[in-house]
Amino acid sequence: MNTKLISRFDISVVVLALMAMSGHTSAAADYRYIDLGPGTAYDINNSGQIVGKDGANAVVWNGDSKTVLGPGEAYGINNIGQIVGVSGIKATLWDGTSSITLPPPPGPGYAEGASTASAINDAGKIAGDAEDDSLPVDPVFWEDASTPATVIGSRGRANDINNKGQIIGSAGSGANPGFVFDETGIHSLSFDAHRINNDGLIVGSAFGQAAFLYPANNLTLLDPLEGFLHASAEGVNDNGSIAGFSYNDGLNPSPTSHATYWDANSPSTAAIDLNSFLPASVRDEGWVLINAQAINNSGSIIGQAYNTSLVLQHAFVLSPVPEPETYALLLAGLGMICFLRYRRGSGYSFR
Repeated sequence: MNTKLISRFDISVVVLALMAMSGHTSAAADYRYIDLGPGTAYDINNSGQIVGKDGANAVVWNGDSKTVLGPGEAYGINNIGQIVGVSGIKATLWDGTSSITLPPPPGPGYAEGASTASAINDAGKIAGDAEDDSLPVDPVFWEDASTPATVIGSRGRANDINNKGQIIGSAGSGANPGFVFDETGIHSLSFDAHRINNDGLIVGSAFGQAAFLYPANNLTLLDPLEGFLHASAEGVNDNGSIAGFSYNDGLNPSPTSHATYWDANSPSTAAIDLNSFLPASVRDEGWVLINAQAINNSGSIIGQAYNTSLVLQHAFVLSPVPEPETYALLLAGLGMICFLRYRRGSGYSFR
């Protein structure tokens, strides 16, 4: 029997062709809303795993199924499924459900002080902070879970790390409240840096009053939603999609703030209220999306929802629903594969 194989090369050609045909989309036409229940969601990886806290416990969600990791809070997850956060007063790595306490920087002051792990990249490198003899804390970096942390600056917190090893964070108040750390050293930023993607695009806020993105040393203001005074950008993916919130009073999300979306590829485009993607039945129950904390490369967004009727908060995830054109492209791709194999001979199978 003469069976022809559809090679990975054939599939790769089709995928690249479909990507070129589909182009860039700034936001999905529709989203699927999932109420994750009580808890706070902080980060999501490209597989859709979500980490955060529920009460006094660090948790991970797979779909809408929640697993308790142990006491503490989980702040970051990489695409391998490794999770970092804090347990007690010490920075912690969860690999599966087993936990590892991350070693502090050398010195008795750091050994006795508190520490936190905020983010982990796909190589297992970790960013966070460590306390010396007294507050405030210093931004630190772990090469791996067994190597003592390295202090990368004086006073501040490291909030995120990308796959290139670039680290961003908060440096405190003053004219330069943020920083970026790379192979050339630490550099001050005029805004508080919250997230960095793998292309080096940084998002954050300035004194809690405006959202910013920072591509190639060019600072760009992100306007809040119409009717709001301020905004904060909390998450950015590798496609340049940004998530955060718009608000009027205070420095943190409140029942009156709204989860917000921006497109870094078109920063002048008006902000989008993520509540506009909620089903009418969910809005009628009193739910309002008050902030967005992170967005993955598939466009899934996590954050907090507030119920104005029940006066409680839940974690949520909004997952984009492919548009009909996407399904048409997939069918076209299958047709291209079959056509390629038909030209080379009858009969085919995958390998």
